Amino acid sequence: MKTNEAFKPHILTVLATACITFTPFSFIINFICGVSITVNTLLQLWAGILIFALCFIFALVRMLVKKVNYKKSGTNYFSYFYTAIYFIINIFVLAVEGTNLWNLFSLLLLVPYSAIMASLMRFMKINSFLLREIIYYAVSITAFLLLTSVIGDYNQGYTTMILFGTFTLVFTIGAFIYFLIKRSIAQAENEDKAYKPMFD
Repeated sequence: MKTNEAFKPHILTVLATACITFTPFSFIINFICGVSITVNTLLQLWAGILIFALCFIFALVRMLVKKVNYKKSGTNYFSYFYTAIYFIINIFVLAVEGTNLWNLFSLLLLVPYSAIMASLMRFMKINSFLLREIIYYAVSITAFLLLTSVIGDYNQGYTTMILFGTFTLVFTIGAFIYFLIKRSIAQAENEDKAYKPMFD
């Protein structure tokens, strides 16, 4: 017989629902704009923030009313990647004048990249941290170069090599920090485990 799980309010529950709601809404609106107007006519950063804020409020109310607990899933990972990169690209476009990174083609690239990364994180069973990060890096650098060199047309002179080196450096630093944090958490959890004697 299945027992009811106790309700535990958690920020990840709200974040997951908000991202899952934001992903299809933002994609559909941007896709319609990109197809019906021009490929460069997509929602600006402020519109994305507004949509996400509404999704976040909806997610918070849903968690409190329906008492939903957080559960890991491939859909969560997909929506996390989509939402995070969506805002990273939009912030970059807002900060750098004259860039052409945010358009229908980058939106369409965002979906398969997020799906591949989510599938790897959810289903890839590799114990080696280094090998996992190499696979993540290979997928990510491919998508990054497609975004910058092909879609954004940053391919003049040494631009591609500079972008490649910068991305590699940032990815390596991020992976190293993640490794240190993950190892610290694992060590703390091991230290907190109560000692159970073999004989009473």
